[in-house]
Amino acid sequence: MSGLFDAFFDLLVDGGSAILNLIIENRQEKRDLQALMVQQREEHATIVRQMATRGKSRSFRGFDLTGATLDNLDLAAVDLTEASFRNAQVFQTDFQEADLTGADFSGAYLVDINFARANLSQADFTEAILQNVDFSQANLRGAELSLTKELIGCTWNGAYINSKTELVQEIRSNIFDSL
Repeated sequence: MSGLFDAFFDLLVDGGSAILNLIIENRQEKRDLQALMVQQREEHATIVRQMATRGKSRSFRGFDLTGATLDNLDLAAVDLTEASFRNAQVFQTDFQEADLTGADFSGAYLVDINFARANLSQADFTEAILQNVDFSQANLRGAELSLTKELIGCTWNGAYINSKTELVQEIRSNIFDSL
């Protein structure tokens, strides 16, 4: 009986050791993957900074700019469909007439931004801070703006909304007052 118990115990220890090794390897792979994702975000931000030249046809569709700091860029008429600006800090940037359909600005800090005539349909501004942002004639149909942290000095002249646009009452009033 003791031999059976010893064999069972050895099997249990070997199995536990194998599981522990798998957990350690999995954690290392997770760290490696996270490092690659950070590197990709940094590369995306570098590409956007280098290519931000007016007049060129540019597409940054689906770019991950999470946590990036972007300052004084010309991204007018750029395709940024479904790009992620989560927790990004964006200053003095021109997105005029850009396609930002489904873009994620959640947690972003946006200061002195021009979204005039931009397509921001389905964009998410949850927990974002917006200061001096121009949404004049922007397409905000289906955008999430009801859970923003702060809205200071924003312009809404002629912004387009629909019943799926999530807005705080103050913004809705400002948009209708500007019509």
